[in-house]
Amino acid sequence: MKSPLLRGSPQSGKYKIALLIFAFVIVGGTLWYTHSVVQRLEVKQKQVADLYARSLEYLANAPTMGGDYSFVFDEIIRAIDFPIILTDGKNNPIALTNNQGGNFLSLKNAYKNLELDTTLSYEEQYARLKELIEEMDFHNPPIKVAYQDTIILNYLHYGESPLVTQLRWLPYVEISIVGLFILIGYISFSYIKKSEQSNIWVGMARETAHQLGTPLSSLMGWTELLRQSGKEGRIERRIPQSGKHVQLVFDQSAAVVAPVNGELFEWVLENLVKNGLDAIEGESGTITIILSDSDGFAFVDVTDTGKGIDLMHKKDVFRPGFSTKTRGWGLGLSLSQRIIESYHGGNLILKQTGLGLGTTFRVRLKK
Repeated sequence: MKSPLLRGSPQSGKYKIALLIFAFVIVGGTLWYTHSVVQRLEVKQKQVADLYARSLEYLANAPTMGGDYSFVFDEIIRAIDFPIILTDGKNNPIALTNNQGGNFLSLKNAYKNLELDTTLSYEEQYARLKELIEEMDFHNPPIKVAYQDTIILNYLHYGESPLVTQLRWLPYVEISIVGLFILIGYISFSYIKKSEQSNIWVGMARETAHQLGTPLSSLMGWTELLRQSGKEGRIERRIPQSGKHVQLVFDQSAAVVAPVNGELFEWVLENLVKNGLDAIEGESGTITIILSDSDGFAFVDVTDTGKGIDLMHKKDVFRPGFSTKTRGWGLGLSLSQRIIESYHGGNLILKQTGLGLGTTFRVRLKK
């Protein structure tokens, strides 16, 4: 069997698959790299939070040691760029109280790097901190601050820094932007491709009209039609003589009436029959034309006993430039489909095919 000719882009399908795989590799690599960076930053955050908790624990276990350790906490706190909440041994946020009256004044000592609405009441701020503590503990377990490893003095809760959060969303934002550009590019190229195809059809139509308008061609065409009118086997006479013994079989189950342009529809049928003739590789074969109707539609099936079409090329048979023959431009089926769909409002499909099983094309028209 001769290899099919895909003029213009013979390996377009393989290129598309390769580009798709390459795109998935880029997306997967981006996600993996970003995830690894986020994991390293999370480890650094945990180390800083653990250092802060261990410093609190150290001071709690060595209260008699002299010296000013405020600079230690200042350096550690400067390194903290993620939200933290400090609670007591009962997991309640540490509040600043009035030593004289014992009233709660503020919760500022309980948190850092958090945007908490200071216009809220103490109770509302307290409830909000409890909600944030639950969210932080869901992602990161709290760090205990104990006295002599027996009495729990505090719990340190911490969340993600804005940088980590942004890095988590960065690949999805990038992928969305790239996907948007790909979509816009695909739509643009599809529009350009359709415009080029339309221009091709317009040029072919003009050239065809010019050829049909030639007086000599018209006279020869009508002379041939008059010579063949009223004779049986009209279509057989118009089959090119290729040395093959091909039998045409007509099967009409019922009278079917559908509005068609006689000359254009006849050209479509002749083109389907000629394709069937070319597909028959042996010395003999059969081309069957079946006319039927159902549910308000008329059907014309053209079946040949030829070599058939490989299923991997099934979707390309109507594409301009596709051909399984060494000659021709691969425009016959594409133009036939355009005539049936655009001019007659019907459909021309490849109903059935397979290597060694022949091919069936179906024309569907409204009755």
